[in-house]
Amino acid sequence: MWIIQMFSHGENDQMEEYVADAIIDIVDYCKKDNRQDPLHKMAHYDALKEEVEDIRKVYFIYKKTTRDEIMNNLDLTVSYLRHDKEPDLKKIKELWQ
Repeated sequence: MWIIQMFSHGENDQMEEYVADAIIDIVDYCKKDNRQDPLHKMAHYDALKEEVEDIRKVYFIYKKTTRDEIMNNLDLTVSYLRHDKEPDLKKIKELWQ
């Protein structure tokens, strides 16, 4: 519920950074070796993904662009970003605007 409170108080920069950090966490987590416990990794990934989806529903207002259909899917966003050495807030904002 703090997400909605934060959004309603207009702290957009903090929310954007939180979303970006959550996505970067997912990307970093996906880069790690998962041979030891792949089921745990998938459960953790799903939980992170669900959290970001919930945040995105509250915060982001989508614009129709040529990339909107592709980048609307968080899995594709993660796939796109995981190939970058340092995914950053600017790139994430560009993908979702």
